[in-house]
Amino acid sequence: MSLGGFIGCEYNEDGKEYYDVFVLVCTVTCDDKNRSFYAKNGKLYFSENDTLVTDILYYDFDIDGYLSEQKEGNTYFSAF
Repeated sequence: MSLGGFIGCEYNEDGKEYYDVFVLVCTVTCDDKNRSFYAKNGKLYFSENDTLVTDILYYDFDIDGYLSEQKEGNTYFSAF
């Protein structure tokens, strides 16, 4: 399961190159009858052990921190 992610685009305008990066993030709600998961403060947790589901980019995702951890030269890698 992966929710959220990155969309990147490159374009030329008036002879200049431009780049846009869109970070898709989620705020999660969950039905009270769901036995596997529950939502708290917009994040999804496993009911079994109260562990945060980490395969989701949440509303408070730190893009700067992520990029500084993932940077290799001029290339950025996404887990999605």
